[in-house]
Amino acid sequence: MGEERGQQASLEAQLTEFSDRDSVLYVSLDDSNNLESTNSGIVAAAFSLEREDSIFKYFSGRLSEEELYSWMGRVPQSRWYRFSRLDHPRLRKTQPFLTFFAKPLVNSLLSYLDPSPPNLWLCIDGILPRRHKEYLREIFLQRFKKVVVTNVVKRRSHMAARKKDSRVYAPPLLMIANILSNQLYHGSLRQRVIERDPNQVYVDQNQAFRESLELR
Repeated sequence: MGEERGQQASLEAQLTEFSDRDSVLYVSLDDSNNLESTNSGIVAAAFSLEREDSIFKYFSGRLSEEELYSWMGRVPQSRWYRFSRLDHPRLRKTQPFLTFFAKPLVNSLLSYLDPSPPNLWLCIDGILPRRHKEYLREIFLQRFKKVVVTNVVKRRSHMAARKKDSRVYAPPLLMIANILSNQLYHGSLRQRVIERDPNQVYVDQNQAFRESLELR
């Protein structure tokens, strides 16, 4: 519980930078978690204008396909997604590679939104070193007035493991990005990758790999 409370306190402290009156674009990124066994994967970004999508809560595990479609169907005018294939042989071994997908995925949505919110809250799955957070903040402060960059490691605390508690403590938007990336890779949404869904974004992965080398 100490780990979870610390994570919650950290997120809530960052969220205080925004008031309830602020207009914020909430974004979460996750990947399909299959790169150790295959040569490709999917990086997905879930977007929302709803503050409730950024507030930590408990989940019993990965969301279901039905919960994903339910989320997509509720207030569709303020929830969206984008995704990209990840198949660069060296970039996919770079951790955390999600850093280098954030800008093109976010920019893709911004080209659709008019006007776009002046503030950005970005949550990335997994460990995110301070230099990566600073790198993302610098990039997005060129476009947004205020930027919060945070990360979540979706793992159970040691206390929860001892109690055989399988719940996950995370923002709903990150759980959406998680199930979205998996469904796009080998689930019901796989056809959208094959047919070049308009939500699929091209990312220059050679350039992304060069940027990753500069941050090492």
